[in-house]
Amino acid sequence: MPRQSIPLGTKSGGERGFTLLEIAVTMLIVALLLAIALPRLPRIGRTDLEASADRLAATMSYLSDEASLRGRIYRLTVDLDAEDWKVASLAPFARTDGETPPAAFEEVTGDPLARSVELPGSVTFDAILDEGGETRSGQHPIYFLPEGSTENLGVRLRDEDGGERVTVHLDAAKGIASREDVEAAPR
Repeated sequence: MPRQSIPLGTKSGGERGFTLLEIAVTMLIVALLLAIALPRLPRIGRTDLEASADRLAATMSYLSDEASLRGRIYRLTVDLDAEDWKVASLAPFARTDGETPPAAFEEVTGDPLARSVELPGSVTFDAILDEGGETRSGQHPIYFLPEGSTENLGVRLRDEDGGERVTVHLDAAKGIASREDVEAAPR
């Protein structure tokens, strides 16, 4: 009786499976894809401190852009005691209805990127850093004019146990705010 040949990659019972080489190549491809994709994903486990600092930096940069785009003056008031910030704007200098604009700032509503925010319970303001030194209590207004921000400054936040701090720096000339890497606070 002639011998029947079995095709490569099949078992004698007719069941197919993967060879060790196929599994190794597949794992190599998956590893390469992960190595490329993981650095581009938002970091899992990002702390409330980092998220709050990023949100404050984004709000500052956004207000700087909005002020020059819309010709409005925006005020970001950082309240070091209440652990929040509020956003208000001054109406444009000329209204279409011919009335004079109100002389007071009005809280911004309806803009999700320029709204007031309360810090999460695990994060507090540490200090405002400006040319006058450090301010650790009270309210500090930051103005965003159509011509640009009025001052370079930093807003330092810390976690509830005081172990880590992050500083958000506002560059008035560029109208950009950025977060400085997390640093350990001196004990």
